[in-house]
Amino acid sequence: MVQVEDLYDSTRLPRWPQRLLLLPYFPIGLVLALVRVFIGLHVFLISCLLPRNSALTRVVLKTMSAVLGIFVSSDGPGHEDNRPRLLVANHVTELDYTAVNLVLPCVMSCSENLPRWLSWMLGQKHSGETRTQLSQDAQQHLSQETLPLMFQPEEACTNSQKGLLKFSSLPFSLDHPTVQPIAISVSRPLFSIGVCLPGSSWLADLFWFLFTPASVFTIRFLPSVHREEDTAEEFGRKAQKVLAAHLGVEATNITKSDVLEHLKRMSHRPQPEAAPVGTQATRSPGARPKQPTLTNTGDGTPRTGNVISTRNSGERKLQVMVSQVREVLPQVPEDIVRRDLMETGDVDATITNILEGRVRYTPETPPPTPEQASKLSSPPAQDDGAAQMASPVEIPKFAGEFNRAPDQRHMSLQERKQAMYDIARRRYMEKHGLQ
Repeated sequence: MVQVEDLYDSTRLPRWPQRLLLLPYFPIGLVLALVRVFIGLHVFLISCLLPRNSALTRVVLKTMSAVLGIFVSSDGPGHEDNRPRLLVANHVTELDYTAVNLVLPCVMSCSENLPRWLSWMLGQKHSGETRTQLSQDAQQHLSQETLPLMFQPEEACTNSQKGLLKFSSLPFSLDHPTVQPIAISVSRPLFSIGVCLPGSSWLADLFWFLFTPASVFTIRFLPSVHREEDTAEEFGRKAQKVLAAHLGVEATNITKSDVLEHLKRMSHRPQPEAAPVGTQATRSPGARPKQPTLTNTGDGTPRTGNVISTRNSGERKLQVMVSQVREVLPQVPEDIVRRDLMETGDVDATITNILEGRVRYTPETPPPTPEQASKLSSPPAQDDGAAQMASPVEIPKFAGEFNRAPDQRHMSLQERKQAMYDIARRRYMEKHGLQ
């Protein structure tokens, strides 16, 4: 089964035999990238002067793109008159639309991952901000304009080598019965430099496009997919399977939200602590491990040195985070909290996982504090308001199922957080005798 990490290249640099060739090429690549930046500015000026989507403009831009190291080859019926005007393609790089536009003039909304000015330079069209506005603008374009409209329903870049993200239903909810799938693949012949890395910025991707000698886009037009009696989600699933079958990859159920959650977990994952200076990281087979050094405190009592302290600092840090989580969620068992913190490395992320139902557990009753125990043992001599304040706090039981609807899931999360904040506030007022 394909995981999120399988959808991205693990490293940017090629394997070791090619890395040796990359060393002497590195200064040449830097100079080449600078030269191509100035050429790219001229390409932009030429595209502004020439009429957009004309045959002459495409020829000039193809030539200038080749100078920039971007080559485009098209395989398939690229000039059919009865081609569907709704195009859907997999998402490999932020330059996918530029490559498709050189083969088949089309229109695409501005990418969320690029600055607005750069999207405009690449010829993308500004549309509405919300999903409803995007749908309305797309429907208006299909009814009034002649140029095809292109979507990349994955909504996030992947290397398209092991799987495709689940398609968004937006392009398939439009009033258009047929879509044209387009398979995009990118290769770099001389150096196998990674194209799509998790969390990579558009600036780093653009630099490697200008740095490498050549990047080849292969555009393949697949047979049209018809809606028939399918819903928008079923229609999108059908188009996703057609593209995945052609690329030889799996049509996964992983969404853009899952990718963002994975990147968040990676950024919060604690890094292994460095070994103390002066210690030996490896030892020969059969050698005895080095014993911790002992120092004298002055009263004859030996004391372990910095080795033990460094080794236990990570455990102490983890225990502090466990305590912080259980202050807010005391009904969650400590081993469950510790296990999730070892994966996330972040208190807020673990609390969110528990509140959203990603972590399954059996609630336990937290032990009463000394103040609560004394109040329970002594007869109540207080008014009704104070008695209500000192009453045991009821811990709400949350459903273990994770809601599929994003709106309902968001509201459920906010309600759960508010309930936890109210409980924490009541406990604080109980502890300090506040009214």
